[in-house]
Amino acid sequence: MTKALPRLLWISPGIAPGVLDRLADLGRAGLEAVQLRDKQASARELADAVLAARQRFAGTIVVNDRVDVCLATGADGVQLGGRSLPVAVVRRMLGTALWIGKSVHDRAELAEAEEGRADFVLVSPFGVVEKPGQRPLPPLGVDGLAEFVRSTALPVFALGGVEPGDVPAILATGAAGVAVQSGLAAGQPTDRVGEYLGAFA
Repeated sequence: MTKALPRLLWISPGIAPGVLDRLADLGRAGLEAVQLRDKQASARELADAVLAARQRFAGTIVVNDRVDVCLATGADGVQLGGRSLPVAVVRRMLGTALWIGKSVHDRAELAEAEEGRADFVLVSPFGVVEKPGQRPLPPLGVDGLAEFVRSTALPVFALGGVEPGDVPAILATGAAGVAVQSGLAAGQPTDRVGEYLGAFA
């Protein structure tokens, strides 16, 4: 596949049929990429969702955490979290043709993403980040996001409470794009895609 970074990545709120049906409308509205995420789903359920999404959506499909499902379904890549396999291990499994994203909250996780040759990282500048077994991390803010961007050559996506009006300030930091979940739940989701993409102009 041609690895062209999207500007807007939607993180799905589960994989229920209604979510997958919404994906078709969002794709027609201009959405470029989706991360299919459901931590309660079995490998079989997630694989079925990827295949169903492929029938509805022509953009990039990334699977949350499950490298096995990515390989089995022909998804375009995988998004790794703090409890996922190390980035370097996944890179050896997937090769260079597929996407590897990494969610990062601190310098150590960013270093792992860089050393393992991730394609991009997700950083939350606004939302309070929950880390298992640790106290919640406070929001970074735009200035904290800018520090992350300056400290790495990897493309950075901002995640966590990002509204269309936040996009210009986020892009001014040098970030590559934004990732949203609830941001496409308010109002008319297809109109919201247009609002986000319009903010990139």
